[in-house]
Amino acid sequence: MRARSGILDFPREKLPSSLWLYEAEQPFPRIQPELRALILKEARHRLSKFGAKLVGAILYGGAASHQYHEGADIDTSLYIDWKTFAGDEEILQEAFKNVEIPYKGFKLHLFVKPSNQQEQVEVADAYYDVLHDDWKLPPLILPKDFDPEIYFKAFIEKAEKKAQAIDILMGRVSREWSKLKSAVQALREGARDEDAVRNRVELQKKILLNLVEELCREFVEVWVGRRRMHDEMRKRYVMERNIGKFERFQPPEVTWKYLDQAGYAEFLKVLAKANEEGVIKLLLDQL
Repeated sequence: MRARSGILDFPREKLPSSLWLYEAEQPFPRIQPELRALILKEARHRLSKFGAKLVGAILYGGAASHQYHEGADIDTSLYIDWKTFAGDEEILQEAFKNVEIPYKGFKLHLFVKPSNQQEQVEVADAYYDVLHDDWKLPPLILPKDFDPEIYFKAFIEKAEKKAQAIDILMGRVSREWSKLKSAVQALREGARDEDAVRNRVELQKKILLNLVEELCREFVEVWVGRRRMHDEMRKRYVMERNIGKFERFQPPEVTWKYLDQAGYAEFLKVLAKANEEGVIKLLLDQL
């Protein structure tokens, strides 16, 4: 599971020293030269395989925020020259989706921004221009007594209701799956009335598939809601750069981070994709 950090974490005094270099009389640190060199080297090398030219690299994510923890993601968006790129955009983006490079206890991820998002901005409370070695949006300094449980109390209560709904569905999926396994095992071991057991197996498959689809709907509602919020905010950032840093602190973001912090998001993303592609139904049909 990828280590996450974000707006529901307590802020640290400084950014991680393994990634950021603090210099005397400078208000904000700059990226460690070794890390900057690694990002640019890996980006250019990997892009060159597809005939793509790097024109921008923006670092954001937990590692660029005071609300980080060891092992957090170093997310970096790569912007390419689309005028000179003659390859397939979908193949290029797909090739970078699973790029993960270990770096001093953190995980560096490189993503290629799509051709319809060429403006070098990120929906984040801080992001750094790796190519030009400077902050585009310096890290947010939260109040000294900041406690996410207090600050986001109303949002967290709403997120908790969503988590409880997911808990109930996950529990039901687990119990119905146990019933299906029991029936399948009975068939394999020679059930006295095979027809009765086969009927139960088929019924459990239908129950499970319906529950999984309901569970995925609950989660995808959060996933899509956050993505829409990010898309809308990105448009605003492009049009108006002086938007307040607290603008991203909205219910869709808090609910997503709440589920992510609890370890739900990564698992449910995989489940939702598998269900959408028909993998869950195929697995059940094979039992």
